[in-house]
Amino acid sequence: MSWFDEKLHGGATWPGGWTADIQELKNGRNPFAKGLRDFLASAPTTDLKKAVEAACDAYLKSLADPKVSAEETYLASREIAKVAGATRATERELARSAMPGGPLVSDFSVSGLRYTLEYTDAKRLWEIRHSDLLPWPYEASAKKPDYASRQHTTADMVKRTRKAGQEEVKAAVRKASEKANKQLGKHDVAESTIRTLKEAATFYDLSTHVGDHVRVTDRALSQIPQQIAADVRDKGDTYHGKIVRVVVNLRENTSLYDGSGNPVSISSKDITSPLDALDEKLSFSYVNLIFPPEIVVDDHVVETGVVNLAAESSGGKRTFTWLRY
Repeated sequence: MSWFDEKLHGGATWPGGWTADIQELKNGRNPFAKGLRDFLASAPTTDLKKAVEAACDAYLKSLADPKVSAEETYLASREIAKVAGATRATERELARSAMPGGPLVSDFSVSGLRYTLEYTDAKRLWEIRHSDLLPWPYEASAKKPDYASRQHTTADMVKRTRKAGQEEVKAAVRKASEKANKQLGKHDVAESTIRTLKEAATFYDLSTHVGDHVRVTDRALSQIPQQIAADVRDKGDTYHGKIVRVVVNLRENTSLYDGSGNPVSISSKDITSPLDALDEKLSFSYVNLIFPPEIVVDDHVVETGVVNLAAESSGGKRTFTWLRY
């Protein structure tokens, strides 16, 4: 619920409505925080523990700082893996990881580090004026997208969401026995749980636009377009009835680099054709593709590596169009 209380949901300047969630990233209930706790509990030396925690703090500081680029922030997250080491990795795994676009290996939780991409990639989009994404405000949702829409979260939605939670608590109190009634009054956790569950369901029902983050990894260049389309289709199916934005991170693909370590050239048509063929009953707003910086698309160098595809309808048919800015 953090950004519900911010004026204009935190504004359009990074970190905006992400501020509280970034602050909770180290100590909250999330894969990154768990990865840090697990590492600190098992690291063999105090010096290593301090070094890894310092690397985590450096990443979080760069994530929150609008003056630090998203690419620098991404590299700061990768530095955590390097500092932690990869003592359990094989020589082959280490060699592949060292390649441009190679898979991440580390004694630090890889799933925890990949979780941070939801934040880093949101910052990356804000840098190019796509500042609509906010963290989904509830963990308790039966369906929990990664992102809410700042533009499409209205004051009325917030009011109705909170009212639903308050009414649910009142209903629970009325139904409870006198003993349970007293317990409910004594324990804020019980009341908070009842309220949050109802609010989460209400907020999802009221949301017209949602967003989700996916990763496409370790694919041959020819496989990438079809895999993007498959993941986008899955998100459209999952949130059927909503207008869905899908953020696709493609950084861990060695096939996106040539033998000299430079980003390859790709065709926008190769990417959009499988997307254009998706079921038109599924609704999308954007597909944001996070490629390596300097990727070449249709002979055009995309310095940020971000390729934004807008879902546009014309003559009863939906197509995905590359927005060149």
